Amino acid sequence: MKIVVGVDNLPQGDLVLKVIRDLDFPQPQLKLVNIVEVWIEQGSMQYGFGATPYNLEGYFRAVEDEARSALKFLKENAERQGMKDCETQLLYGNISNQLMDYADAAKTDLLAIGSFGKGPWEGILIGSVGRKAVINSKHSVLIAKDSYRDGSDLSVVLATDHSPYADRWLEKFVAWAPRGIKHLTLLSVLPDVMFQTDIGTWIREGLNTANDKAAQKLQGLSPDIKTRVEVGPVSETIARVMQETQSELLILGSQGHGFMERVALGSTSLEQAIKQPYSVLVVRA
Repeated sequence: MKIVVGVDNLPQGDLVLKVIRDLDFPQPQLKLVNIVEVWIEQGSMQYGFGATPYNLEGYFRAVEDEARSALKFLKENAERQGMKDCETQLLYGNISNQLMDYADAAKTDLLAIGSFGKGPWEGILIGSVGRKAVINSKHSVLIAKDSYRDGSDLSVVLATDHSPYADRWLEKFVAWAPRGIKHLTLLSVLPDVMFQTDIGTWIREGLNTANDKAAQKLQGLSPDIKTRVEVGPVSETIARVMQETQSELLILGSQGHGFMERVALGSTSLEQAIKQPYSVLVVRA
């Protein structure tokens, strides 16, 4: 399995590696990528009348050294955790564009980035690159959040609506064969407006049946699988179940990318990935 890890800084990169380690994909091939954002021509220049020249070349050299150091440390850390197939790459340019172009060229299965920090300004990756990756990337996306509790039994919630596309991304996730999930809650959410119709009860029964069938497909991924059908607003209900099950990772699907993705995805995958405090894996079939 090919995984491109976007590295912003050491804590963020280490956080992403912990989630990948805990999922325990067979034979992961990691590519750690750090991007030096070039936003102004290098060299010395002055700011304001009579100002002392500022040595931008020295600044960029320091940024490059820090980026290389972070990549070296994280590669060694990955290898210590058993992820031996690990390469590093230093790139230059716009962070989000370079990262997604590199993921395309590498034909990656998963693009993994992280958020380290609290509050509305969580860092450049989750603020801009994370949003752009979830909306525009052709690949599945893992966004690791610093609320993630490593070192414990990995509990996940897998949310599905059992649409034909959901069946396809579920099959893809099963094919990845993660071995580290200890507890898995298979969740389907029935919106209030649908449950309140004449066929609401019938739809709920159908979701329960579909959950049981999907759980059979997931049997090899976790020793403890539970199914739930909940009624309520989709995003709020997912967040509630994440809290009730004390899960560290939410897994859900995403179809397509671009403008229509924002419309269809805005209230579910995008909101979960960007706004919620827990880590999110968005799987694209």
